Amino acid sequence: MTYPPSPPNIAEKPATFRVENALSYILRVGVTLSIALVLFGTVLTFIHHEPDYFTHARHLEDLSSLSEPFPHTLGEMCERIGHFRGQGFVILGLMVLLLTPIVSVATAIFAFAFQKNRTFAIISALVLAILILSLILGKAEGA
Repeated sequence: MTYPPSPPNIAEKPATFRVENALSYILRVGVTLSIALVLFGTVLTFIHHEPDYFTHARHLEDLSSLSEPFPHTLGEMCERIGHFRGQGFVILGLMVLLLTPIVSVATAIFAFAFQKNRTFAIISALVLAILILSLILGKAEGA
């Protein structure tokens, strides 16, 4: 006769459950905010161009060409957002999307450290180091 597995330790479950909920909340909010910013930026881009892009090829070409240089720095992105330009909001949305897993992993490090779960805190710290290193190396290659 087989016995069902024993339930998890009740004392550990609430803390683990809270950490998992916090991490899933961070990921959901980050992705949702990113989608909203990208969509808002796309709508702004369409609004700032001539509305005849459905009937005139020249207007559609203007919409799809880079009439202004694409923002490559935080300052340029902030300037575009300040002028209410769509490209700035799209870039901000992509940056939020890139930062979401980094914030999630950093939160996991603190949560595991608070729970005194040294193994997972160290693993999370290594994952965070790899994420940051990949951003640095990607920036260095693109420079």
